[in-house]
Amino acid sequence: MANQANSVNKTCFVLFSRFIDRNARKLAKQFAGKTDFCVLTYDDAGTAKDEHVNGIRHVVYNRKSLNTLFGDSAPKFAMENWAIMPGNLDLCHLLFAHQNNHYDYMWFCEDDVRYTGDMALFIQKFAQRDDALLATNYRSFGSNWWPQNSYKSPVANSMSDKSVFLPFFRLSKAAAETIISAYASGWSGHHEISWPSVLRYNNMTVTDINQVTDCYTSTPQSLGMGPGSFIYMPPKLFAGIKKDTLYHPVKPFAEYRTRKWRRMKKDIKKVIGRN
Repeated sequence: MANQANSVNKTCFVLFSRFIDRNARKLAKQFAGKTDFCVLTYDDAGTAKDEHVNGIRHVVYNRKSLNTLFGDSAPKFAMENWAIMPGNLDLCHLLFAHQNNHYDYMWFCEDDVRYTGDMALFIQKFAQRDDALLATNYRSFGSNWWPQNSYKSPVANSMSDKSVFLPFFRLSKAAAETIISAYASGWSGHHEISWPSVLRYNNMTVTDINQVTDCYTSTPQSLGMGPGSFIYMPPKLFAGIKKDTLYHPVKPFAEYRTRKWRRMKKDIKKVIGRN
């Protein structure tokens, strides 16, 4: 079990979102006067900036931004023949942590995560924890879990036998710098396997947030982790009605409809024997 953290540790809550939308404004209001709040955006070829919009800090990174820290971190990053998805979104989180190292801990939350309660009160439940990483669905994975195939390391037999699910997590400053150093040394892979591998190799604590407080459901043995409130797929149109619970992925109607249709077509092809 992790030790207690110092109560004066400084924390920031970072919403990863393309826009400052209604959800962002709602969260900003919940955190006002309690915990620093920021919206973080990745715009591959857009303009990098760090500004305040109607009182909300908005940081935008592009590929050049990532290159300032990860330019020598091949194969994890490259300016050419590289993509942020899947599995490299963590470079934005790590760059933010590196540039804002006055924070001891940073919560990162994707824009399709919903919590049916006050998020500012929720994260206070973890204020006394000093875990390197607090995440969801910290679980063993089977041979069909494809991200394991992306893993690379200069250290033999270093891959974790457990993965994490990272739409919502808390990362310590020390953990961030450890992962950054590992990437510079040739470690690489989808962050849901590279992070627990790097941290466990360095004897840093990875903890499932459900071990601290019961706040989500899932089916760990399922690749999509469903049924449950906090899963990879299928998408949800609304958060559920259970109070003080995390839900993912909650999608706008247009995206929800598109994803459901794609899933339906895939299932139909399986039934009729087409790939």
